[in-house]
Amino acid sequence: MSEIFYAAGEALPKLTAAMLAAHSSADRETLSAVQCTAERLCVRTDRYGLPEDAVMRNAYLSLKEICFRIQRRIARTDELLCYENGVRQPESAVDLCRTLRHFVNQVDILTDVCMQIGDCEVPHELYARVLPERLNFVLAAMLERALYDIPDANVMDFRAGCVQSDLRIEMVLRHDPAITAEPLLRPETSGEEMLLPDAPELLNDHFCRCFGARMLRHSAEEKYVCTLSLPAAAAAYPLGKVSSDSAKRQDDTLIQAVLAGFVPAEIMLTALSDLL
Repeated sequence: MSEIFYAAGEALPKLTAAMLAAHSSADRETLSAVQCTAERLCVRTDRYGLPEDAVMRNAYLSLKEICFRIQRRIARTDELLCYENGVRQPESAVDLCRTLRHFVNQVDILTDVCMQIGDCEVPHELYARVLPERLNFVLAAMLERALYDIPDANVMDFRAGCVQSDLRIEMVLRHDPAITAEPLLRPETSGEEMLLPDAPELLNDHFCRCFGARMLRHSAEEKYVCTLSLPAAAAAYPLGKVSSDSAKRQDDTLIQAVLAGFVPAEIMLTALSDLL
C-alpha cells in the first residue's frame, strides 16, 4: 500500500504541471479570440487609437479589460508552472538593488494617479541568492495581496536593507486622507478564483520554500505592512551567471499583468500594449 501512495505522490507534481500548462494554453487561445473581437471594433478611431463611437469605445475598453484579466491569470499560471517544473538556483549571489528600485519605479508609473510612492529606501549592494525575476513577481504578488486588505490605499512606502543575517524588504501601504487620488479598482470574481483560491498566497508560499524566505504581514491603524526576509549573502566575485528554467520575461510585464485587475482599463491600455 505504501508503494501506491509513494507512486501517487511522485505523479502528482507532473499532473499539476500538466494541468497548469493546459490551463495556460487554453487561456492563450481565449486571449487571442477576445483580442481579435476587440480589434474589429476599431474601424474608425480617434487620435488615441480608440473607436470614435462612444458605444464601440466602451465595448472596446471592456474587452481590453477582459484581456488584462486573462493575461494576469496566464502570468500567475506560468509563474506557478516555473516552480512545478523546478527552478534552478542562482549560481552566486545577486545584487538586488536595481531589481528593487525598478519594481518601485514601475509601480509608480503604472498606478499613476491612483497611488503615490512615499518613503523609498533602497541602498546599494543588497546581495542574496535569489533569481531577480522570481523576486520581482513575488513583490507584485505581495502588493496585490495588500490591495485586497486595504483597497483604499493611496501611498506605498518601500524599504530594503540588511538586518543581521537577513536581507529585509518592507512594503507599507497606507491611506493618507490629505492626498487626493482615484481609488484603485478591486478585481471582480472570475474563473481564476476557482482554479487558484488565493493565487498571491500560493505564489508567496512557493517562493519562500524555494529560496528559504519568510514573509510576515500585519495591519494596524489603516496601515498594511508586509515584510519579506531573505538570507543575505556576501557579494560573490565574480558573479556567476544567473539562469532559470523559465523563459525570460521582462520585469515590467510581470508587474503590469499582476496589477491588471486593480488599475483602471484606460491606464492598462497603454501599460500592457506590448503584451496584447
